[in-house]
Amino acid sequence: MTRKEYLEAVLAEVEMYPADRAALIVSVDRRMSFEDALECVNLAVGLKSEGRRVVGVDLCGDPRAGDMKDFLPVFELVHQASLGLTLHIAEVSYSELPPDTDVLLSARPTRLGHAAFLNDPEKDHIRANKIPIEICLTSNLLCKTVTDLESHHINAYLQQNHPISICTDDILPFRTSLTAEYALLLAEPPLGLGLTEEQVEKIAKSEIKSYSDAVYFNYHALGLSLLFVPINGYKPRTGSTQTELRVQDLVLDSVDIYNAQPKGTKDSRSGFSIFLSLPISLRKPGETTSTSTLEVGRDTTGKDFVAFLGEPSRKGGGGGPAGGSIGIWCEWKAGGEGIMVEFGGDDAKSWDRGKDAVWSVLTLFRG
Repeated sequence: MTRKEYLEAVLAEVEMYPADRAALIVSVDRRMSFEDALECVNLAVGLKSEGRRVVGVDLCGDPRAGDMKDFLPVFELVHQASLGLTLHIAEVSYSELPPDTDVLLSARPTRLGHAAFLNDPEKDHIRANKIPIEICLTSNLLCKTVTDLESHHINAYLQQNHPISICTDDILPFRTSLTAEYALLLAEPPLGLGLTEEQVEKIAKSEIKSYSDAVYFNYHALGLSLLFVPINGYKPRTGSTQTELRVQDLVLDSVDIYNAQPKGTKDSRSGFSIFLSLPISLRKPGETTSTSTLEVGRDTTGKDFVAFLGEPSRKGGGGGPAGGSIGIWCEWKAGGEGIMVEFGGDDAKSWDRGKDAVWSVLTLFRG
């Protein structure tokens, strides 16, 4: 069986489930040659372009194997295809590791697996860029990454409100499940972490911010925020939880999609990770029957939006003190629909360089 036949067989099973329940991340093993790694990535890119449910590429395998500098061109192909990139990183102590953690971080990963043994500059980097961490409690215990759950690095990430995702690593060799991993969060020490149901719900679900005229569902790790507005005279109580909301009297008003920006910019402190399902196909507001779309990826710039959408209906920001502290933004409205794009990075500080600015937040709203 070829690698392509293998992936197609797996996808045939994956695609039996709804798209929001199952998708495939193609793995690259650190022990592979450059040629084999390139084949895996090209297969992932090709299958995605055929409409198959491939959403990312994963680096895994023996953390002591391979020279990851050799794989950087392969990782760049992943970004060019707007696939997610998740990297197993810093799984064992520095005394056992090749010095490649900085190399892997330079590959602009979408998520990180384990991230157990990071030095302070590396921790600063992932916090500044809000890179989500895949947490595998049972795996880390059995592989002796940590001696006990009390000393597990999840505790630091929880204290810092850093985005994490509870994972299994591999259900067969570790004899676990996602349910069992969540049970470890709830179990009392020393058998578990002793988190409250409210804390676990926060990890698993969205952050909800309720006001009398608006309710926000913020999915920080997904890079997504949904704004609902009340109808039928309903006025939510400020601070209401999800169970307290009358969801039948809320309607979706807008969707914010996030694209992380370089460290030190205003956008890098938004608390949202990069939206996991980039690229997205964007059509012009009001043109419901048009087949013409703009593929919005991580590197889409102001000139790309203007070339496709035309001159904006409104724009603002930038221009130094007169424009305020925010970066430039543009808005397009037609036919009861609207698109607003906020831009980030140094190029977004003035309109002179705005055409080269990369988007930071894309808002789709009812016009």
